[in-house]
Amino acid sequence: MNIHYYKNFIKIAELGNISTASKTLLIAQPSLSKQIKTLETEFGTPLLKRNARNVELTTAGEIFYQKAKLICEINNTCYDEIHSNILGNKGKLKIGITISYPDWYIEDLFKNFSDLYPNITYDIREDSSDQLMNLLRKSIIEVALIRTPLHINPIFQSFGGIEENFMAVYHKNNPWLPQDVESISINQLRNVPLSISHGFKERVQQMFNEAGFEPKILSVNASRTTTLMWTRLGKAVGLVTTSSFKNLEITPTIICRPITGINTIAQRSFVILKNANLSSVTKSFINFATDKTIF
Repeated sequence: MNIHYYKNFIKIAELGNISTASKTLLIAQPSLSKQIKTLETEFGTPLLKRNARNVELTTAGEIFYQKAKLICEINNTCYDEIHSNILGNKGKLKIGITISYPDWYIEDLFKNFSDLYPNITYDIREDSSDQLMNLLRKSIIEVALIRTPLHINPIFQSFGGIEENFMAVYHKNNPWLPQDVESISINQLRNVPLSISHGFKERVQQMFNEAGFEPKILSVNASRTTTLMWTRLGKAVGLVTTSSFKNLEITPTIICRPITGINTIAQRSFVILKNANLSSVTKSFINFATDKTIF
């Protein structure tokens, strides 16, 4: 089947109108209608429900729409991978990173790698660790930098990365924690409302269980930005990881202190699909990021 039929079907489904899709794609409407008919004949069922103005996906059409998007993603990945191998370090790096802005480690890493390889371009996906590993399975990305889970699936290989300390970030006028201390023990966080990221939920639960009590979670967030919002509001103590607490003291009213106790060190690692056929660009990046030759 022509991959362009898949791409055109996706556009029709998203616009909900063949005429509008025709103008957007610069393809004659009868030609688009013929493509849809060819697809419906191929699969033996209607993919669209047509009415006077718009089209809607049938149940089969919804299935085809979702799979067509995946097929087109894989097609693009295949194209980019072939060309990156041919072109060497002039291709595209397809990488996933967890959402944790500001992130000085990844900023410095990308800057230094880009300085060394100025012709490489980037496709960066930001998502949770679980979703990034799902993208690795589907070969949408080739490498991810994630908060290494407690138990990583054996289909993945992890290496390199950085160790970071869990930090307590809090407003100076908070009613729970003191200002003039060098660190915060985990026991001082008993009954303190906490703001954490989804990626830390399992680690935080384990950390507090080993200290002998349950964490009091006010908010579980998708990003560090939202985690720190509750800190700025003075409603919770934010738990984040970083290698430099100075960078998190973003205003004179915000205090950041390392947490002491069991399992208060977090690991960020690079993860790939084991036995994956990596592009030369990805291999160069991994070797650069880990500061040693792996591939």
